[in-house]
Amino acid sequence: MPEAKTLPTKVLPDTQPFTLADLISQIKETPVPFAVMMVGLPGTGKTTFVNRLRAEIDVVVISTDDLIEGFAKEQGTTYDKAFYSLDRNELAKQALDKQKEAIANGKNVVIDQTNVGEKTRRRKLGAFRKAKYRQIAVECTARKSDIEWRQILRSEEGKTIPASVMQTMISGYQRPQASEGFTSIFTIES
Repeated sequence: MPEAKTLPTKVLPDTQPFTLADLISQIKETPVPFAVMMVGLPGTGKTTFVNRLRAEIDVVVISTDDLIEGFAKEQGTTYDKAFYSLDRNELAKQALDKQKEAIANGKNVVIDQTNVGEKTRRRKLGAFRKAKYRQIAVECTARKSDIEWRQILRSEEGKTIPASVMQTMISGYQRPQASEGFTSIFTIES
């Protein structure tokens, strides 16, 4: 296995600095399956982190972005057009079905979505809690200027997030807490 590179970290209260190798070590220390919940605004590096983790460990990734991008590719259209034409309830159902299948097979799971609110996280983690999964939060942060720059780059690829949607996520952002059932909470700044 290639040596894991150190990720830039920003230590915040009640979190731990870490490297990808640290997380992999914690995951491998017990045979109990895990659910890693990514938490962060769009453009903070969640998917980049997930792709690095997926290269090291066999995981099922639950990502509505992946579903939208797959549909866009099938239809020969852009992410933005696919995003607005897809039924949100159908996307949620597909993600939930993938989660149920992973739990039924005892697979390790990464939820690669924004997950900015406690209520949303608790709802998504409920089935993992019942199945006795370890629940790990990875909170991704970035400077406002970096997030804005990444949003510009994404929009050039046909993947935009309206300013009003970003503002709603920012104003409703709640940091993950141990009281939600997380066994570990890690924070990275990208």
